[in-house]
This record gives sequence, structure tokens and C-alpha cells, in this order.
Amino acid sequence: MTSFFGATFVRLTVREYGNRPRQTDKESVAAVQMVVAPVPADLLEAVQTQCIAGVVRLYAAYNLSGDAVDNDGNNALHLAVKTNNVLLVRTVLLLFDRKYKLSKKRNNKGKKPIDMTNNNDLRKSFEIIEGTVMPGSEKQRSIKYEMEKNVNQQCMKNTLENQEGKMSVLLSLDGGGIRGIVHILILMALERKLPNPVTTYFDWIAGTSTGAIVALALSMGKSLEEILRIYLKLKSEIFTQTRPYNVKNYETYLKESLGAGKRMSEIKSHKIIITSCLSNIAPPRLKLFRNYQPNLDAKDLKDFEYDDPESVYCWKAARASSAAPTYFAPFENIYCDGGIMANNPTTEILTEFHRFKNIQEHAGEAPPPPIGCVLSLGTGITPPIAISSKGRANDLLKLISKTTEQIKNMTMVFIKQLTASDGLPVERSQTWSHSMGVPFFRFSPPLTQKVELDESRDVFIMQLMWDVENYLAIECADEIDELVKYLQTLRTNEKEQCDNSA
Repeated sequence: MTSFFGATFVRLTVREYGNRPRQTDKESVAAVQMVVAPVPADLLEAVQTQCIAGVVRLYAAYNLSGDAVDNDGNNALHLAVKTNNVLLVRTVLLLFDRKYKLSKKRNNKGKKPIDMTNNNDLRKSFEIIEGTVMPGSEKQRSIKYEMEKNVNQQCMKNTLENQEGKMSVLLSLDGGGIRGIVHILILMALERKLPNPVTTYFDWIAGTSTGAIVALALSMGKSLEEILRIYLKLKSEIFTQTRPYNVKNYETYLKESLGAGKRMSEIKSHKIIITSCLSNIAPPRLKLFRNYQPNLDAKDLKDFEYDDPESVYCWKAARASSAAPTYFAPFENIYCDGGIMANNPTTEILTEFHRFKNIQEHAGEAPPPPIGCVLSLGTGITPPIAISSKGRANDLLKLISKTTEQIKNMTMVFIKQLTASDGLPVERSQTWSHSMGVPFFRFSPPLTQKVELDESRDVFIMQLMWDVENYLAIECADEIDELVKYLQTLRTNEKEQCDNSA
């Protein structure tokens, strides 16, 4: 199998590719029946051969004409529908429809792609992408849900009524490896409904691990589509062998994506906070990389643990934040993945905001504008995993086996609790926000299957992306609209108040 941009690659059928074993099992991988085929010359060929991997690679490499048609006037979506392959159709919808409006185009017979199928799954897929699907019916809501919703709405109402000028909007991005794609899709959904680029609505951005990469890319002015392509290339270029992965390749990729010479101090558009973990001390400690520092002398800056942002390269901050144990070696033998200490960095961004505010006020400097909203984005909630339980031990060997299994299970539980993004971390940050009268929004879609941090199989990635689209269209459409309306009103009020005071 050749590289991402090579002349050939190993093509599996959808069933083979989706069910193939992980590459850590070399014998199983070698046993998978594979066919070496030419890289599809264009999108139409990739679709006609039902090669999802080819479709994804062509998109990621910009190597295609998305609105090409065949002799019958069929575009890629027409051809995908003809195969009746649901995931293939969804892949084309996800990657090409919104840009090229393929679903609206007619072939030589005057038919749109949706006119060529009676498959309910396919027709619903069109509705989800086009935004015409009906949101899910109102479920039985718990008292807890209703209380939190009412509190949030009251916070929005009070904030807008009492707003005096500029307000700070905080964005928090969880860790999760390749599932950082979830961040991108949620932000894309917001941007489609907003009149300006979504980044203009945020003032502070915190990111852990994959969230750090997204945060830095956003703050550099990269479009969401550019960042999505970064991720789709990343999985194919870095997650290619067995763990731990080659750090040289990863660092080269970060330099290419974020700039080898770009320093944190050069980012002026937002306050950026990147989490990492100091692993060379016991117990490990949280480490923050920032693109700013208060106006204090060197001793005070050291006491408050503010590094000079001029001395920190963006790619190094991303590398330090994403050095997940067993996946990548610690960066500079010091820094491990920020997810060890703060996989959900919402409480960290709130803490840092107030620390910086207090320092500024104490030093007689202007504090940041008050918080107007907190948006926390997860990387998806995986289905619960059953923990095995052995039967009663009848002899010493069974007792040892059972004890070993219990220790293994407890270790897994401990690690999951330590790196948790949902549950208590969300409750704490939500309660803290509401106690200050600040609106709080959290989006993290339920996933139909577990997606590993280093998942590289295209059919799994496309299913992940579809889970997000389904969630945005059906499960949280009202909350998305509510957030969009609130952010627009917040910024409109700021502009009007600024104009009136001029």
C-alpha cells in the first residue's frame, strides 16, 4: 500500500473495510483479502466503484472537480444513489453537497438525485443535510433537564437586558483524537446559520489535545473546511502503523499545518489556552500554554506560571497537548497529553479567565469584558462498555484470574474517570456558569459505535461524521438555533452600544 498521494492504494469493499481488524493485530490484518487498485482518477470513478476511501482522499487532497457529470448528466450524488449504498451516499452528501449543491442538480432526464430512489434511509439522509428533516419528537424531559433549560434561558434574558458594551464569549474544545472532527462539524453548523465567520463570535478559546489543534488552527484564520481536510489527511498519514506512532512524522505534520515558525504571541484574534500535563514530576501537574500574559514583572509571571508567548511555537504547544500515552512519546520527555488532567478544559478556561481578571484589576490594568456565554464542545459520547465479571472462583487459579480481571477493570474505570469529558466536568462548569448568571451550552453527540483516538478507517470516520449531522439536525436543532440567535443578539447589542457612545 502506498502513501496518501501515491499512485495506488489498497481498496477494500465497504464490508471488508469496515470490518477489517485494527492494524495493531498484524496477523489479522495480513489475513484480510485486499485488492490493489488504481487511485480513482476523479470523483465520479470513485463513486461508481463504491470506493469510499477514494472519495475521502480526493476530497482531502483537493484533487477533484466536485460538480463533474457523466454523459447522462449524472453528478457524483446521482451515481451514488444508483448504487443504493447508504454510507456512500452520505459520504458524498457530507463532503460535497453543501459546496456544489449536488442534490439540487438535475441530470439529462430532469431528475434530481433524490428522485432516483425510494429508499427511506437515503431519502431521510437528504432531508438531514438539506435541513428539512423534522426535529425529533419532544421526549419525556426530566426535572433536571427542564430546570437547567429554564436557568439557561433566564441567564440569556438577564445578560441581554443588563448588557453594557463588549462581553467575552468562551469556547472550550475537548480532547478525543480523530474525533476532533466533531468540533469542526458543530462549528460548521453554527457558521451556516451565522452572518459572519463563527470565530468572530468567540474571544477566548481553550483546547485539549485534538481540541488544541482545532483552537490554534481557528485562531490562525484557517477555514473550517481547511481544518477538516487537515484531519482527514492526518488519519491517513500519521495513524498508519502500530502504536506508538512516529513522532517525527507527527511533528512534521503539525509544522506543515500550523506553521513551523508561528509563535503563540503572533495570535492576536483570541485569547488562546492550550492544556498539557507535566509528567516529569509526581503527582503530574496541569500546564497551560497561552498567547498572552499580564503586565507583571518576571518574578510575578513565574509565580503565576505565565510563560513568554514569544518563546512558544504553536506546533510545539499542540504537540505537548496531544502527546497521548501509548500513542505518542512525551514531548521533550516532559509534556504529556492535556487530557490526563483536563480532557474537558471548560473549568480551566473559566478559572484562567477569572485569574487573569483578578491579576489585571490588582495591577491597575483593564480587566477583560465580563463573560457573556460559555460554549463547550465534546467529541462524542461512545456507547457504554460492559465490564466483564467472572463467576465465583472455585480454586486458586480461578481466584487469581478473577482478581486480575477485576484489577484490569478497575484500572479501565479509573482511567476513564480521570480523563472524563462528560458527567461531572460538564455539571461543574455548567453550575459555575449559571451561578454567575452566564449562559452555558454543551454539545457532544451520542455515537453509534466506539471511535478510537487513532481511528483511520474511512467508513468509521464517515459514520462518525454522520452521527454528528444526525444529532445536529434532530436531537439539538432547537438548542443550536437558540445559541445562534443569542450570539447574534449579543454582538449586535455590542455594536449598537459602541456606535451610540462614539
